[in-house]
Amino acid sequence: MLRVGFDQPFRPLAWMEGGQPQGPLIERVRLLISQAGFQPSFHPYSNEAIEAALAAGDIDLIAFKGILPQRASSLAFSLPVLRSGTALFLPLDGRVGASGDIASMADRLVATPRRGPLAALLTANYPSVRLLLTSSYEEALRHVSDGNAAAAALNFHVGAYWVRALGLPIGLPAQPFMDVDMAIAARFDLAGQFFPAINAVIMRTAPLHYAHPPVQVV
Repeated sequence: MLRVGFDQPFRPLAWMEGGQPQGPLIERVRLLISQAGFQPSFHPYSNEAIEAALAAGDIDLIAFKGILPQRASSLAFSLPVLRSGTALFLPLDGRVGASGDIASMADRLVATPRRGPLAALLTANYPSVRLLLTSSYEEALRHVSDGNAAAAALNFHVGAYWVRALGLPIGLPAQPFMDVDMAIAARFDLAGQFFPAINAVIMRTAPLHYAHPPVQVV
């Protein structure tokens, strides 16, 4: 049995419901691992705890993580299983222009969660953008709808879920302004046991791309 951890919650791509892992990214990773000859069992972790669980040997793989430069020294990655990225979520009332380009946010206040790698990436790559750090996606989007921020910078898929779930007057972006491929992650010392077979399966299957998956609002 291959123990596979995943970030919970990560709607609309992965979540727990009725004690069972759900979502299109869970099903894709389950299929890839099964077709590679392994039997996966999925285990939810918070974003803050999952990499430590991998390092400690509590899990064998992480089902999905963004392939980012700051993770290159700590995680080995499979071939990508999802093309996602960071997108701007803008109000529908015309307070901000319709551009989804982060360059249009120079000297404006953009809300984004403080946890995870996104805030550091934005600070490093777009220093002219002023960040309003929040505790959650929901808080970031409410700052936009309330007029406290010009836009929210969020994961393309997860941000779209929360716009719909909260019913906020915020547009859904057509595509990210910064691509982030997501892949299965492993410790370097174990990657050779799993990734050759898993990568062979990934190469035979079409990747998930930008299209927003069906959204289950609960």
